[in-house]
Amino acid sequence: MEQLQIVAKITPGAIQTNFEETKQWLAQKLQKYNLSNYTGDDAIKQMKEGRATLNKLSDALKERKRVVKEQFLEPYTAFEMAADELLAMIQESCDTLDGKIKEYVLIEKQEREKEITKYYREAVAEAGITYDLWTQIYDGKWLNKSCSKKTWKMAITEAIQSYQKNIMLLGQLAGEDDFEAARKLYEVDLNLQDAITFITKKKAEAEALERERIRIAAEEAAKAQARVEAETRQVMQQAESYAREREAAVRKEEQEAAQKQMQQKQQELEQQTYLRMQKQMQRQTQAMPVQRAGMSYQTGIPTGGSTMSGRWAAATSGQGMPRPAYGIRQGMQRQQPVQRGNAPIQRSVQQPILQTQAAELCTFTVHRVHQEEVCQFLTQRGIGYHIH
Repeated sequence: MEQLQIVAKITPGAIQTNFEETKQWLAQKLQKYNLSNYTGDDAIKQMKEGRATLNKLSDALKERKRVVKEQFLEPYTAFEMAADELLAMIQESCDTLDGKIKEYVLIEKQEREKEITKYYREAVAEAGITYDLWTQIYDGKWLNKSCSKKTWKMAITEAIQSYQKNIMLLGQLAGEDDFEAARKLYEVDLNLQDAITFITKKKAEAEALERERIRIAAEEAAKAQARVEAETRQVMQQAESYAREREAAVRKEEQEAAQKQMQQKQQELEQQTYLRMQKQMQRQTQAMPVQRAGMSYQTGIPTGGSTMSGRWAAATSGQGMPRPAYGIRQGMQRQQPVQRGNAPIQRSVQQPILQTQAAELCTFTVHRVHQEEVCQFLTQRGIGYHIH
């Protein structure tokens, strides 16, 4: 194409002005507007009037400047209009070519996008990813002719691997209840830090709830333990009370049984003692020498024996058994005839003070072996006696 040549002959223009004379005149006029010239009570009013005069002078100068510029630029304005017409002719042809080029580039990018999309779909299918990563990882630069196929393939592969790694990490950090929410939050903009922050917050809330649950459970367990202990103490107290009552009842039964047994033994001892004493007295009575009126009997005392005096009463117990009764009579002795066989005999006796039954003061001999037993027997019965 031949080179375009524009011929333009420029004649420099000149503007004749009276700037120097105007400058001197203006300098003299502006001196009257110095601040030192404004005095008195109406100084502000005078300043406002002076400012208005200066503004009018400035506006007149600006208007003159605009008129001179338009007159001076009239040749350039005609040249500019002619040049713009030529530019429009060139741009029309350029736009035609540019449209065709853009159409070709668009088709080329569409073909490239199809290739990239196909590769992406195959890659995510192979990785087992159901989430659509395309809108998150797509880069418009991949469609440029300057971007190589290796570049966009590597970018897609790295994005898929990063997604898989981050999802696995979220699965390790989050619990079953929070994983889905964390995954959805991550897939919004693939910001891993936001998802981790969410998991951390949820864990803190769960731990706080767990601590509260443990605290409440511990309180309930303590209350239950206290109730069990109280019930146990009550049962133990009842058991101890029952045991004490039972022990007291058993002890009472044992005491009653022992007392009954003692009474039985005592009755047996009384009867044995009575029989023994009766036999002894019978032997003594049989051994007594008979003495007539005014003489006392002499009792035969075996070797090692003692003579005991007591009041004898031939009484009968409820079972029909004879029971001895003894007492001490302090008074004068008298002769009491006693029938022995067919011959009347006499022996020394004492008259009892209170005679509710037939009683007499008896003298009998007890062997030393039985002396303590007989004394204990007489003492338990409240029978007075003395040992010779």
